[in-house]
Amino acid sequence: MAHECPPVESFAADVKKYGFSVVRVYRDEDSPDFAFSMGLYHTYKHPEIIVFGLGLDLNGWVINELAERIGDGEKCEVDRLYDGLLEGYQCTFRNVPKGCYPDYFGYTRAFYKGDDFPALQLVWPDKENKWPWEIDFNHQWIWSQPLLAHWPDEKTKSHWVFDEPRNLGVFTTTRVLDDNHPVLLVCHDDDGDWQFLCGTTNDSDHARLICLNDMVKLDPSVNEVADLPLGWRAWRENVGAEWYRETETSEEFDMSRRDALKH
Repeated sequence: MAHECPPVESFAADVKKYGFSVVRVYRDEDSPDFAFSMGLYHTYKHPEIIVFGLGLDLNGWVINELAERIGDGEKCEVDRLYDGLLEGYQCTFRNVPKGCYPDYFGYTRAFYKGDDFPALQLVWPDKENKWPWEIDFNHQWIWSQPLLAHWPDEKTKSHWVFDEPRNLGVFTTTRVLDDNHPVLLVCHDDDGDWQFLCGTTNDSDHARLICLNDMVKLDPSVNEVADLPLGWRAWRENVGAEWYRETETSEEFDMSRRDALKH
């Protein structure tokens, strides 16, 4: 469904009147719903704020609540835990790289006439109080809250960073799709195939074919290895951890992959 976009002047008028404005964005096939601020840096010299995946109304309420706290002198700090925003849960903040601004801060960029402002992402945990970078975070919620701080700047200029088309068939496992296992091993085979694996099974009965677009939606952090060359693999210890990469001959590559999947 298409939605009419109000002019930036209407938000700028709110900044002049209230000190800030809130822009709410509907979800679409590429992105969850989110909201972001405009004017916090202009009025309070405080980073602008963005939050994803809580629904339009709650996204907007969170930004408004934070703006009131900021107006009263409170500062949002990276990695500090905050209460009172989501009942029963704490939240925290991560820096947003400027490479994300064109996709997520359109009105705010227009207000400042560029990217000369800092920004923070409010991050929320799952119902078990696990953070998105923890291995047992509910990975069915990863698409609802992309972690902008984990996207390299050169890859945040577009939502789609793979050279391959969205409808490319890629391999994963039932444990990733059905049992909430994280993707910890990515293989870009010599023949061009992609495999997004949990590293816990090499049983062919567990293999599944899905389109690349659905894989990225399930775990946007795989964007970080979109430039993996043919015949290379990348692995990490948990979601949010650094990816390690290596290349080997095809035979050695397959043997190493099988060894990794046994653990």
